[in-house]
Amino acid sequence: KSLEGKVGAFLDYKSNVDAACDWSGPIDMFRMNCDEPRKWGNTPEEALVGHDYAPEFDGAFKAISPMTYLDPDDPPMIIFHGQKDDVVPFCQGVELYERLDKAGVKTELHLVPEGGHGFQMYSAENLKAMVGFLDAVRNNDK
Repeated sequence: KSLEGKVGAFLDYKSNVDAACDWSGPIDMFRMNCDEPRKWGNTPEEALVGHDYAPEFDGAFKAISPMTYLDPDDPPMIIFHGQKDDVVPFCQGVELYERLDKAGVKTELHLVPEGGHGFQMYSAENLKAMVGFLDAVRNNDK
């Protein structure tokens, strides 16, 4: 699990992540349509993997799904997702929050009713919540 390398000018610094902020990120490539059947064909996920989806390639699609790697050792994470996001459905943010919470990871979920995929998301209120969350983590208020 170690990410520590042996090359570069910053070897004295650890590679661990102390906290994270998710803004409308895709986290489960198999549930990009929420509770509806997954629609495949010319998707960004297929382009990333390098071929069209087929069951024999499940492992490749699991490998690019952050959900595959969640565990209780994950850093605290604050999640923001627009409920009108037409690129990454907001169920992705809800699922991420629920899985992190169940694993015992400090997390917060902020759903933005009028928020799209980046649109109307970066309000003063959300940015203040993000900074407050990161400050609390930095001050060891886990």
